[in-house]
Amino acid sequence: MYELGLGGRAIGTLAGLNPDYIPRVVKEVSTLTSLPFKEPENMFSFMQNRNAPIRVMAALKDLAVHLIKITSDLRLLSSGPRTGLPEITLPSVQPGSTIMPGKVNPAILEMTHMVCCTIIGNDTAMTTAGTASQLEINVMMPLMAYTLLDSIEVMGNALEILDKKCISGIEASEEICKNLMEASLALVTGLSPHLGYDLASEIGMQADEENKTIKEVLKERGLLTKKLEKALDPYGML
Repeated sequence: MYELGLGGRAIGTLAGLNPDYIPRVVKEVSTLTSLPFKEPENMFSFMQNRNAPIRVMAALKDLAVHLIKITSDLRLLSSGPRTGLPEITLPSVQPGSTIMPGKVNPAILEMTHMVCCTIIGNDTAMTTAGTASQLEINVMMPLMAYTLLDSIEVMGNALEILDKKCISGIEASEEICKNLMEASLALVTGLSPHLGYDLASEIGMQADEENKTIKEVLKERGLLTKKLEKALDPYGML
């Protein structure tokens, strides 16, 4: 991104150009901005292709995709408070929803998701603009510049707000997490090495049908031992 195609003329030959022009201008721009701008390694390639902004935009899209996954997970884990999965609580940034007083909306997570959707759209615009190069001229460079700079700005702002107004204030609902963990039927996995897959599966299905914990079923069957208690310890599975 630091390569400056100054004075390349239309095709990159540098014909008729003062040899001091490019190095002097690049040095001046670097001094003014305190950034390491440089001459292109290959002026012909630079004039024909806009590889750098396309790659940077692709990296932003990659970040956006992962942020959507993260924010979606956090929205799900904070759903509730009584009819969802309230494993975590988000910091409140609003007095409540428009119809439900006291409800904490995941507003910052939703804002981040919307920004990420914008970034994905901008990447499509950048990709389309990149295909518009013909020979040594790309008439879509203004669109590419606007799209990339806009994406960097909105993504930077979104990440800062996400950190300050959401991530840093998330708290775990320890009691709820503990209860859900102890009631989880997934713990039956720890029984397989000791009781065999078939019996462990039978115990898991019984616990599900009778709305009991794995430990309760083991007790009823007279199978609960210290060894199996240890096998059912969630912390031992980490």
